[in-house]
Amino acid sequence: LEVGQVRIFSFILWHHVTYLVVTVTLLGFAAGGTCAALIRSNDSLRRAARGALWFALLSVGVFALLAHHRIALLTDTTGKNPAIKAALAYLYLVLPFLAGGLAVAAALDGEGRVVSRRYGVNMIGSALGAVLSLLVLPHVGGGGLVLVAGALGAGGAACFGHAAALPKLTAISALVMLACVLGLPVADRLFPFQVAAGKALEVDLEHGTPILE
Repeated sequence: LEVGQVRIFSFILWHHVTYLVVTVTLLGFAAGGTCAALIRSNDSLRRAARGALWFALLSVGVFALLAHHRIALLTDTTGKNPAIKAALAYLYLVLPFLAGGLAVAAALDGEGRVVSRRYGVNMIGSALGAVLSLLVLPHVGGGGLVLVAGALGAGGAACFGHAAALPKLTAISALVMLACVLGLPVADRLFPFQVAAGKALEVDLEHGTPILE
């Protein structure tokens, strides 16, 4: 999702704003871990399943909102406190990563060598996810990558839900995963990202709706 967000920003803004993406991601995961530490739960699998499902839902919802939210604040230095206005305008981008942080914290819950093994698997999964993003991006575009992230998150939620003997949550997660996969062919319509105003690419795409690829 992080890689997709960098690609999306490079299209809808004049810059990929990697520092903003990294900041949003770290803030979200830190907030999720903090919430998990403050609100203890005896059922880590249930929390992990819910967190992963919310990650999938929020990823799709937040980026759909971003696609319809024309960004100008990062380049608009007029007016008072532009930095504060920009921070408030993009704060909602934290939400998917907050849910992801809750899911990861719950999945890593344990003692001794169990935590070490789970953390190792988590790191391997993160690396594979980054590589997968680079391989998938040219074929599905930025919006499609959001749906892929949502499908993977919902798939993880279904696995956690099944392990926790939560049939209803498992079924809902499976349906969300299926919806994300079925949405791939129309990802450009679900996420109508507009190229940044003034870019040469905008002139090239002036006929029809610009598509992020």
